[in-house]
Amino acid sequence: MRKFQTKLHRRGKPFCCQQSYRKHEIVKHTLFAFICLFLLSCDTANKQVNKAEIIQDLLDSLYKENIFNGAIVVADGEAVILSKGYGYANFKDSVPFTVNTPGDGGSLAKTFTTAALWKLQVLGKINLNDSVQKFLPEYPYANTTVLDLLTHGAGGLPGYDFFFSKINDSTILTNEMMASLLGKYKPPLLDSTKTSFNYENTGIDLAALIIEKITGKGYQQVLSELFFQPLNMNATYVRPPNLADINLKRAVGYARRNDSLVLHDIADREGFYGSCNLHFTTADLCKWGQSFYEKDLNKDIPKEAAEPAKISGKSSGLNRLNWYYANNKKAFYYWGNVFGFYSHLYHDDEKKFTIAFITNTTLPYSLRQPFASALAEIMETGKYEKQQFILPDLIPIKDPGSFCGTYRSGAGNDIVISGNKDLLHIQRNDELRYNLYIVDSVTAYAPGIDAWINFTKQQNRTLLLWNTIFFREKAFKNS
Repeated sequence: MRKFQTKLHRRGKPFCCQQSYRKHEIVKHTLFAFICLFLLSCDTANKQVNKAEIIQDLLDSLYKENIFNGAIVVADGEAVILSKGYGYANFKDSVPFTVNTPGDGGSLAKTFTTAALWKLQVLGKINLNDSVQKFLPEYPYANTTVLDLLTHGAGGLPGYDFFFSKINDSTILTNEMMASLLGKYKPPLLDSTKTSFNYENTGIDLAALIIEKITGKGYQQVLSELFFQPLNMNATYVRPPNLADINLKRAVGYARRNDSLVLHDIADREGFYGSCNLHFTTADLCKWGQSFYEKDLNKDIPKEAAEPAKISGKSSGLNRLNWYYANNKKAFYYWGNVFGFYSHLYHDDEKKFTIAFITNTTLPYSLRQPFASALAEIMETGKYEKQQFILPDLIPIKDPGSFCGTYRSGAGNDIVISGNKDLLHIQRNDELRYNLYIVDSVTAYAPGIDAWINFTKQQNRTLLLWNTIFFREKAFKNS
């Protein structure tokens, strides 16, 4: 991998992309300029607000600019108010991308695995505070509970690169094999003190294996009985390990390079599931979001499941159901990213609306948070903030270690970046510490708190920009 790329998991939250500074300049001067002009033409003051039309106009414009390719479904309460596909699911064969096209949902699978285990606890099948070793005796780390697996609190389990390095090039990696390899090699945890957040795909794959152990049923069957059948999610399935065995006309993943599309599709030999490897249609994904406020399906999940997850007594940016949450409202979201696919699901259980979309052409990192924020704002207020799409001149992250230090915000918060070019951390005040990964030439990302970090210069000082859907902050670096 190139010097400033970070080698991470084979799939899941997704951080091994290094874009050139020139590409950032193109994005800044053309993409955002275009969006700004579009937004300025969409003043909805003193007009009848049609939220679906506003969202559709935005998506239509992004599609025309070759930015968005995929499908979106928006529901207001029980009613679907927007359902539309854009472009091709398979460019080679000119197969249209519709709301009924299956695509790889990446990490959104975690929300199903976690909800299933909470339901199984209600049914008396498991206590989430039980030791993992009760169900998986080969698991080598003591003092890890099932709830730790669900909340990324096991201490930094190894990623998929570790497991693939231990098998030959033709072997299919399965959940059982992952548990066995952990028991055989006992690799050290990234943070055995469990004092920081470490994004752990492996933990939730092991949780899926525990589901099978305690039910005596396959993962797909359990999810079908608990969720897919009651919600009529008829097109959601666990993918076969090899892509040639997928019989449905699924979406294929792509990336944009030098103004052209290149294949950037999912990989073979993936026989594991739990944290990933569920394929959804956008229509099915919307039903999953609606189920949290429109159906009685999830009413038996205890309220404590929606509370913030805890690591060393400190609240994580995820709740115990694996959703990013707002402190001041009952709104939740999660997203998945794997190769060319980016999927997103947002549900507001108080105002009762859901936004679901899937893309297969690698939506630019710089657009992800502003785009998702704009969609939520439109559904909440009938308009969206134009300024969030306009980025200042950003500092390229050529030497990640040079950005280490303490930053003070106007609200009096201290944001500390520590580490080196190989692994950065970010921490606000005495909250949890999160790993910080460089995802393109000007952007860093902290999974577990969904913080997108950029840097700019203001008054000859380095200014940190912290953006999430629910929270934004600016902080100057201390001299």
